Amino acid sequence: MLEVKVNERTKDLRENMRRLEDEVLERKHAEAALKKSEEYNRVLIETMNEALVVIDKTKSVIYVNSKFCEMLGYSRQEIIGASATHCLDEQNLKIFSQKNTKSHDGRIQPYKIEWTRKDGTKLATITSPQVLFDREGNMSGAVAVITDITELKQVEQELREAKAFTESILQNVPEVIYSTDGDLRLTAQSLLAGRPA
Repeated sequence: MLEVKVNERTKDLRENMRRLEDEVLERKHAEAALKKSEEYNRVLIETMNEALVVIDKTKSVIYVNSKFCEMLGYSRQEIIGASATHCLDEQNLKIFSQKNTKSHDGRIQPYKIEWTRKDGTKLATITSPQVLFDREGNMSGAVAVITDITELKQVEQELREAKAFTESILQNVPEVIYSTDGDLRLTAQSLLAGRPA
């Protein structure tokens, strides 16, 4: 009788041991998959062409990627723990405060803002923020993707200058000049073109 109970207990212990080994193995696989996923996400965030910043509910910076540091000229240590508005002048601080309010659908719309780099120069960007919530639905912080639009602004300025130059020529040339688009619609004309002969 004792031997039967010992055998049954041994069998139960072996079964429990096998289940524990399976659980440990399953947990190790899950941990490995999580680690791989975290590493993939870290590499993705650190190598993206846009800056990424995460702030907590007090608007303190808790994470920035390498591109953020590169764009603004600060080290990660100089930014982490600082206010999210640390790199904004007074005018852009107003824009930041006005724009970081949720719309009717709970989202914050992207907006243009200029950041002040460590060397004092300005960085024109489009900032695309999103509020983060905890499990209870309380605001826990925000994340923003920041795109450098300096080159785009330079191209816009060059286009404005080219347009002004073209208009200057059209207004000052002593000849009749017309300009049309691909559908032969009039797009510009010199001042003489509008005068009777």
